[in-house]
Amino acid sequence: MASFQSLPNELLEVIVNNLPRQDLPHIRLTCSRLAQIATKPMFRKLVLGTSTESGKGFVEILASEELRTCVSQLTFNSFQVGQRVCERGAATLPNEVIHTLRNVCAFENLGSVCINLPWNRRATGSLRNVVPQQYHFQILDMILAKLLTPSGRSLPIKTLALHNLPSKNTPVTEKKGFDRFLGRLSTLQLGVWMHDKGVPESRDHIDLSIKCLDFFAKLPVVWLTPAQNLSTLALCSDDHWGYYPKVDIEKTYFPSLQALVLGKLCFSHDSKLEWLLKHATSLQKLYLVDCSILREAFFLGQQDNDGYPAGRIQRGNTDQRSYTYERCWSYYLMEMSLSLKKLTRFVMHSRKSAAASFSSWRDIPPSRDERYIRLFADGVFEPCTVEQELTSEKEDWDALANLLEVTTARSNRRRGPNDRQFEESIPGYW
Repeated sequence: MASFQSLPNELLEVIVNNLPRQDLPHIRLTCSRLAQIATKPMFRKLVLGTSTESGKGFVEILASEELRTCVSQLTFNSFQVGQRVCERGAATLPNEVIHTLRNVCAFENLGSVCINLPWNRRATGSLRNVVPQQYHFQILDMILAKLLTPSGRSLPIKTLALHNLPSKNTPVTEKKGFDRFLGRLSTLQLGVWMHDKGVPESRDHIDLSIKCLDFFAKLPVVWLTPAQNLSTLALCSDDHWGYYPKVDIEKTYFPSLQALVLGKLCFSHDSKLEWLLKHATSLQKLYLVDCSILREAFFLGQQDNDGYPAGRIQRGNTDQRSYTYERCWSYYLMEMSLSLKKLTRFVMHSRKSAAASFSSWRDIPPSRDERYIRLFADGVFEPCTVEQELTSEKEDWDALANLLEVTTARSNRRRGPNDRQFEESIPGYW
C-alpha cells in the first residue's frame, strides 16, 4: 500500500477511473487521499429511481456541495414495475424524488441527462403496465422545463436521451428557450413509442392516431432542425416510420454529424438515401437498426405529390398498388461505399438477433430480417421478396461485404474513439 500511495495523484486518478464502479466504495475507505480521488468517479454517473430510498440518497447528495459537483451524468428511470407512480394521470412520486427533479440544476457540472419513460405493453388478452401519457408529459416538463431556466442554461449539458417518448407533441417543446437548448447539444437520442396503449398483440390492423402522424410530421422542425451542433444522433421507434408515418427527415442537415443511429426507419424514396450521403464530409459511424426498404404499398385514400399517404390510411382491403419503390440494398450499400469517404464503422443490427450487442447484418438469418417490406391497407408492414431482375441475394451480400471491407480498412488506418465504448454509451432502446 505504501508504494501504491507514493504514486503521483495524476497516475492514481487514471488507475481509479478505470476501476469497476463497485470497487470505488472500498477504495474510498482505505485512506483520505484515495477517498478524495475515488469520490468523483463514484458519483459521476448516477441513476435516480422512483422509490423513496433512491430519492433520499439524492437528497443527501444535493445537500453536499462536494458530492453534487461530481455529478455529470444523470439517468432517471421514471417507472418501476409494481409501483404506483401516478393517480388519474397525475404523478404521485415520493417527495424526495420530486425534490431531486425540481433541483436538478443544483448539479452544476451536469453534462448528460437521460430520461427513461414508462413503456406500455400488452399481455395476453389485457393491457399491463399502461401509464397515461399525461404522466410522461409531467415528467418531461418537470425536468426539461428546469433546464430552460436561467440556472439551467448555465449547466454544461451536451447530451439528452429520451426513451419511450410518446408520439404526441410534448407541451414543453413550446416553451421559450427550447430551441436554444437543443442548439447547445452535441448528442441527441430519441426513442419514440408509437403505440400509446402498447404494441398490439394482434398485427391484423394498426391504426395510427392523427396526433401520432402530426408528431412525426413535426419531428424535423421541433426536435432536429434546432439541433444544428449535433455530432451524434440516434432516432429509433418501436415500429416502422419514415413512409407511414411520414417524416421529412431529408429536410434536415447537421454539419458536424459524426455518428448516426437509425432504428426502424423505412427507406421509401431516394431523398432519404441522399440525406444520408450529404453528411459524407463528417459521418464516421452509421448504425441501421431494423431498417427496411419499402418495396410497395397498397392502401385506400389520398396520396401527396411524393407518393406518401395523405393523412390516415383508410381501413379496407385493396389490390390496387398505390406506390412502388424499386431500389434495393445492393444499390444503397454501393452508394454508401462510394460516397461516405470518412465512414469507419457500419453496422446493420436487428433486435431479432440472438445477440444482445451490435452485430453485422451478416450474422442475421435472412429469413428473420425484414430487409424489404410492403405496406397494406390495414396499416401493417410485412416482409416481402424482391424480383430477381431488381437484385439478388448474392448482390445484396456482396455489396454489404464490400462496404464492411472498406470501413474496416479505414478503421485500421485511423485512430478514433473505441467503437465498443461508443456503442455501450447509447442506451439500448432497441
